[in-house]
Amino acid sequence: MKMAWRDFLPGTSDVDWCETNYAFSNYIAEYYNTVSNVIYVTMPPLLIYLFHPYSKHMGPGINVVWLLLMVVGLGSIYFHATLSFAGQLIDELAIVWVLLAGFGIWTPKHRLGWPFNGNRRRYGQFLVLLGLLVMVLALVKPILNAFILLTITIPITVLLISEMKACKDRRAWKLCYISLLWITVGVALWISDRLNCSYWLSINFPYLHSLWHVSIFLGAYIGCVLWAYLHTVQERPSLKPEIRYWPTDGFEHGVPYVHLDYSLTRYNL
Repeated sequence: MKMAWRDFLPGTSDVDWCETNYAFSNYIAEYYNTVSNVIYVTMPPLLIYLFHPYSKHMGPGINVVWLLLMVVGLGSIYFHATLSFAGQLIDELAIVWVLLAGFGIWTPKHRLGWPFNGNRRRYGQFLVLLGLLVMVLALVKPILNAFILLTITIPITVLLISEMKACKDRRAWKLCYISLLWITVGVALWISDRLNCSYWLSINFPYLHSLWHVSIFLGAYIGCVLWAYLHTVQERPSLKPEIRYWPTDGFEHGVPYVHLDYSLTRYNL
């Protein structure tokens, strides 16, 4: 299947969520499903700032993840505002690339067995090829997208839980629980929006998918923070990574990030 100009037109997607179309605006199909993506656009710049020391000492790949989250948000805004097929593909494929980027950056080196043998560059090249294959499949069989996303999400969640078993840090475990909680809530919201739409319409609250956007973002970005912490502990423990919170570390309900003690790094290179 080839992309055509008509695929960019409003209403060309077969996917339509529970929220009533054009109820609040003549220009936005699903108003709340659209505006709920603002968090994907506003949070990553702050995360890029907070993770600047991490990107400097552990590699700039994490910035790719934050930027891809912005692409997810922009793609989702376009999709829910227009319900176009092109918007649907941009939304779903951007999520795939976020997950693959996370795999490429944070899969522990001891997990990179044959045929990669600990070579992260070779592993990254494989993931790029996999991403391109997924893009082709998305164009040929769009119905496979949800299955592909599930196939990628489950292993990365299982891997995270497995790697956490050796972790003793209280804040890391707290973030792990919070991340899994937000993801679980998000999945429940997504399923209920699809299966129980008539009920939510009957009580005039067909907005579960917009809440899914927020809960999945929180679960995903907190998971990224946790992976960044574990990655540093395993590969650069001399940086003494700590999970801290912005704007004040004493308030553990702020924005978590990974703090590094790199004061002596220039002498240890």
